Amino acid sequence: ELRYEKERLLEKAEQTAAAFDEALRNLRRERFKLDADLKMTDLRFLVLMQELKMLKEFEKKEKTLSAKLQGRIDEKAEIVARIAECQDKVTARKTEMDKLNPRQVLAEFTQLVPETNKLHEPLLKIFKRKVKRVRKRAGKEGG
Repeated sequence: ELRYEKERLLEKAEQTAAAFDEALRNLRRERFKLDADLKMTDLRFLVLMQELKMLKEFEKKEKTLSAKLQGRIDEKAEIVARIAECQDKVTARKTEMDKLNPRQVLAEFTQLVPETNKLHEPLLKIFKRKVKRVRKRAGKEGG
């Protein structure tokens, strides 16, 4: 009976050791799986941190470019306003030039200085002389 008891205890010890070994293998397997998951999580975290850094850099660039764009928009609006002003001036000049019909001007001159006047010829010569106008230079307008 002691032999039987001894064999039963040895068998039970072997079963317990086998169960323990199996549990240990399962725990190791689970640990390896958790280690792999942890590494993947670390890698994802690193990727997300790099993306965040890139997004911050892009945000800085975007702010700079937005400021430049707004500057260009303001500059364009100013130029458009200047163009409109210049077009108004040109239109006014054309209207003024249309009013100054050469025949009317000559008739007005003849009315003011009749042909019987002794200075009529010299004044007519001066009147018909073409005037050479000096245009303003862009550099001198600001000063």
